[in-house]
Amino acid sequence: MKRKKLEQLLRQFMDDNRARQAADDFAEADRLFDASPAPAVRQEAVSAIQEKIRREAEHRRRRTAVMWRGCAAAVIAALLAGLYILYSANRVTNSPTPRLFATAVDWNQCLYAKDSSLSQIEKDLQDVAESMQNLSIDAFKPVNTLSLDMMELDEIESQTQNTKFWKGQMR
Repeated sequence: MKRKKLEQLLRQFMDDNRARQAADDFAEADRLFDASPAPAVRQEAVSAIQEKIRREAEHRRRRTAVMWRGCAAAVIAALLAGLYILYSANRVTNSPTPRLFATAVDWNQCLYAKDSSLSQIEKDLQDVAESMQNLSIDAFKPVNTLSLDMMELDEIESQTQNTKFWKGQMR
């Protein structure tokens, strides 16, 4: 009975000859297993394996929890640092040391200032110094996004009113 059901199942995936051969192989394997049964597993071995699996699962849960907590702490620290930088940019600090900006070196006072490549370097350094100073002065100025959105809506409205776009025709 069991063998017939197995052959029917195997015929769904194989031709008749192969299904019969596979069923014979399974029957032979069952006969071999029945002829030499495996010894019973000791309860201590099963308990030791279960304990090892439990410890590993607990260790994995702890490791995952620590990882997520670390990620959360890093995100919070990054947010706090960003907020600190954002709000401290407009704040004037009364520190005893003046605020220093990068400035270009006056190459004219150097002995080798007559070189044309140095004048190009000087110009580049002055441009960098000016852009750094402008960035520190103009940092984080708010943008009126509402007016930008209203301008976009007005532009879209004027374009759609003067065309036959909505009727399926282009101009």
